[in-house]
Formats: sequence, structure tokens, C-alpha cells
Amino acid sequence: MMETLLLLLIFIVTLPVGIKTNQTTNCTYIRYVFLSVFQYFMKNSPVLSTVPIYAIGDLALDVNCGKNIKKICIYDIDESVEDKNLINTPIKLDHFLIGLIIEGGGDILFNLITYNVTKNSLFIITPNKHITFKGRRANSRILIMKFTQDFLLEAGMHRRKSEIFNYTDWSDNPHFLLTDHEIKILQTSMVSMRENEISEEPHYFNAEVLHHEFNVFLFELASILKKYRIHQSTKTTRKEDILNVFTKLLTIHFREERSVQFYAGAMFITSSHLSKTIKELTKKPCRGLIDAMVIIEAKMLLDDVSLSVCNVSELLHFSNQFFFSKFFKNNTGLNPSQYKNRS
Repeated sequence: MMETLLLLLIFIVTLPVGIKTNQTTNCTYIRYVFLSVFQYFMKNSPVLSTVPIYAIGDLALDVNCGKNIKKICIYDIDESVEDKNLINTPIKLDHFLIGLIIEGGGDILFNLITYNVTKNSLFIITPNKHITFKGRRANSRILIMKFTQDFLLEAGMHRRKSEIFNYTDWSDNPHFLLTDHEIKILQTSMVSMRENEISEEPHYFNAEVLHHEFNVFLFELASILKKYRIHQSTKTTRKEDILNVFTKLLTIHFREERSVQFYAGAMFITSSHLSKTIKELTKKPCRGLIDAMVIIEAKMLLDDVSLSVCNVSELLHFSNQFFFSKFFKNNTGLNPSQYKNRS
């Protein structure tokens, strides 16, 4: 009963991106579809609708985040200038934030629950959630990593499965108290990524190295969190089930099928119901998610020097190269040849 009341009070409806089968979570590969907004309260509360949303660099303006500041930023909290105006002010983030408390700590209000984070704490903040930083203790050291949903997809996590992406678990309880050894594993990985990002030495494969290190970090995190989540279960709503099945089907069929009708038919629901549900939960049109998945794959294929534009068109099952080029340009502003030959 208390759980139900808490869910009614909390303004966030989280979307698990996993489908439960035989007590095993088969996580879907697409990673940028998740997390609904607070529709009821946004509609009925003018105060909540004005909560500011911060982008990845807004809360650490003086930090050197390196080459990919708009997508990923890793830094020690004592390197940044703390904005006193943010203390005790409700905000939302448009990206993920993972914090490791190396020393000290502080208080964070998240989903109407106050968390006292101490040494060896891990805190995970997902996008579009109400959060209030209550301040930190003197001599605290907090290692922060922020990354966008797009970076998550670019790193290739949509091609893998990992318990790291049980978003409901993260949102139900985003705070974990880890062992010294577990903190050291994550800290070492984050520091390595940071050093590579801020290095001024030229590296031809910088993006590939960053994606690799990022994936290693996520799998290490998944392995650690699995121990803390092993006995917990997740309940989903009917709408969330629709989203889960849609993303699973999209992962399997996006190269051949780009119509909403196909996915709706496979789920035995109408196209309008599928579109309405996806739009409600993700704030993105169903067709837009399909196209985005195709574009990500197209970019990866175009980056392969052994494949021509015609080859990519065929691999993605376009009727001809002309229609592929038109589709790609409509979504990116560049035609495939321009993208492939970019400097």
C-alpha cells in the first residue's frame, strides 16, 4: 500500500527497458527510448512545468571536459565552481549523471526522497527527473560522469544486452553503498576515460577508444549492481509493456521495416494506439524513433570505408540509393556521400 501511495506522490513514471521472461530480464538494445515526463502534474501544476532543465555542461562550466563536452563529461566535483544558486533549487537534467563519493558526501532530494550520500556511495540520476542538491560537506570529493542518451547509442550499447539498463531499478532506488573494491574499479575506469578526453595528444582512434572504455565501465557497473538487485523484481504497466515490446521488435526489424503499421500489427494493436502510447511515454513520435534507429545504423555503416553508399542502401533494405539518400538528408541535413566524405 505504501508503495502504491509513493508512486502516486512521485512525479515520475519510469520506463523499464527490459522484458521479463522466466524471471530473467532480457534488456532491449535500443537505449535512447526511456523515461516518461510527469504528464499529469505538468498539466495541472504551473510550478512544476517551470522546473529548469540543465544540459550536460551547465553545472560545471569551468571544467575541462575534453573533446566531447556536449556528449560526455567526467570531472572531480572540487574542480568545478559550485553554483550556490542551484542549492535547494529543484532542477532536471537532460542527461545521465553517475556520481562516486570518494570522500565526504551530502544530501540529495530525488523523487521526493532525501538520500544521505556518504563515502563509497554511488548515485545514478536519469534524465528528466526532479532533483534538488542540498549541498555537500566540507572536504568532499565526488567523481562525476555525465553522458547523453545519444552518446549511449553511439557507443554501441543498443547492440548489447546488460542488466545495467534496468531503468526502473535505478529510479526506484538510485543510491548504492559500495565496497572499497567496487568503488576503486569504477573510479579507475572513469579516471582513465577522463585522462584520455582531456589529453592534448592527437589520437586517430580517440572516439573508438572512448566508446570502448565507456562500454567497459558500464559492464563493470552492471556486474556490481546485479549483486544489489538480484532479489528485486520489477512490475510494469500495460503501456510500459507496449514500449518494451516495440523497442525489442524495432531492434530486430528496423533494417527491413520502417512503418508504424508493421510494429503495431506484430503487437496486435492499432497503429494509432501504438503511436499514442509511444508519444505519451517518450515525448517522441513512433516514426521518429524508427527513423532515428535507422540513421544511427546508417552512420555506422557509412563510416565503414569498405562500404559504398549503394552498399549501405542495400543493407538497410531501401528500394534504391535515391530513396536512401533522400531519407538520410531529410534526417541529417547531409546526403550520404557528404557524410561519408566529411573531414
